[in-house]
Amino acid sequence: MEKTAHLTRLVTASKTFVLWSRIPFSQLVVTIEREKAGARAEGRSIVWKLYAHDPQPDVATALAGAGFRPKPHETLMLFDLAREIPAGAPAPGLDVRPVLEDDVFQDYAAIDRAAFGAPPAPSDAPRAPHPVDPRVGLFIAYVDGVPASVGRVELAPGHALAGLFGGGTSPAFRRRGIYRELVKGRAAWARERGARALFTEAVDSTSRPILERLGFVPVAGVETWGWEVAENVQIRATLGS
Repeated sequence: MEKTAHLTRLVTASKTFVLWSRIPFSQLVVTIEREKAGARAEGRSIVWKLYAHDPQPDVATALAGAGFRPKPHETLMLFDLAREIPAGAPAPGLDVRPVLEDDVFQDYAAIDRAAFGAPPAPSDAPRAPHPVDPRVGLFIAYVDGVPASVGRVELAPGHALAGLFGGGTSPAFRRRGIYRELVKGRAAWARERGARALFTEAVDSTSRPILERLGFVPVAGVETWGWEVAENVQIRATLGS
């Protein structure tokens, strides 16, 4: 996590997430281009978040002009962990378990790619052990022994809140109630560690309706803009620059 006077960014190996921005209008263009240059040098894409409760209309216009593309609209949602996730009829043969072993982590990574449309990893990709972080829970759902769905939960500093991230199901296993069971498992994990509420950013067209039925409350819209470094490199290569 990196904080400046005008930005808060989360930097990972492959992406930079701009989680908050308050940029003077006169510095918008140069600041965005500076972020792109830094990400390009490190081979990272950029995901830039704009929240409805913190309006920044000029930023959205500037991002579009800088080559960012809008992603599906999301909604910030909350769930009170004093409540229980409503019970439902789980898919036959469903087994939701935490990721505790390296071979299970490989299943998690494969389903994560399948759920979100990423290309499969090469067969000779390194199979490094996943790091153990007590603030993070990784969960995977199997159906009759076949990996089907994954999701992550992270405790926020202070542990009053826990965030749900990366929930996705392989296309062959969708519409069976598996996502609901993964939410239920992650909610129990967070509650056991002292969290009082869950938060998540749900895609309006997919996960938001499911979460609303489970008792999550919409709080604010989330406008997300993305800039892909690989796409930028390909454009420059095509132009011969």
